[in-house]
Amino acid sequence: MRQQTMNELVSINPATLEEIGRIPITTEEELDQAVRNADSALAQGKTDRAYRQELLQSCALELTRKNAEIGPLLVMEQGKTTTEAGGEMWISAKNFTHAAQID
Repeated sequence: MRQQTMNELVSINPATLEEIGRIPITTEEELDQAVRNADSALAQGKTDRAYRQELLQSCALELTRKNAEIGPLLVMEQGKTTTEAGGEMWISAKNFTHAAQID
């Protein structure tokens, strides 16, 4: 959705005072359109069980494969130790695997 406003909030990392990003402040009309888009996406998001399982398993695999890439981001962004970050990635991958088994 294209933003019509120029107002935005600046997100700052409190640990480094580095700008992380900018968040647009929307108008009421833009918010209503976003809700309509989400409602439409929800209806389109109904997937069959096998496809949903495949997607969730692939997410688990990607989390496992990208552990070395994402782990340092968790350390930097959330102040976790390297061990904690690796454990969190493992738990997240397991959660996706578990979700893939739910009907």
